[in-house]
Amino acid sequence: MWQHTSEQFRDYYMLSFSARIPIYRRRKLNPEMNQAVEELNRSRREYESQVQTAYFDVRNQYIAADTASQMLKIYREGLIPQALATYQAGLASYQTGTLNFESLFSTFMDVLNFDGEYWKTLMEHETALARIEQITGVPLN
Repeated sequence: MWQHTSEQFRDYYMLSFSARIPIYRRRKLNPEMNQAVEELNRSRREYESQVQTAYFDVRNQYIAADTASQMLKIYREGLIPQALATYQAGLASYQTGTLNFESLFSTFMDVLNFDGEYWKTLMEHETALARIEQITGVPLN
């Protein structure tokens, strides 16, 4: 820059420049960097926690569905046919007069109870499968 002064002083030129020297930058950035690192670590822990929660939820629902499936097989192949056969044999005995009504009614109630438990177990099985679909987002066919 050139500057004209009065006649009694000589004119002069001036040169100036500026530069930023990051002397204090590290002190300013360290807390911000530490905060960003902590937020990243917190996010990772939350993600891992959600993954573990989803894994255990799917595992628990799978165990519930598998257990219910085994119980359904027991009801279908064993308990209900056996209870029906007992009821039919009791009905034949009742018709011939060798079995009282109370025993016949008891075998009939057994059939109804097993049938009700079968449908309850089927509901638990289907609910577990629906929860697995909900958690994973994958349709089970």
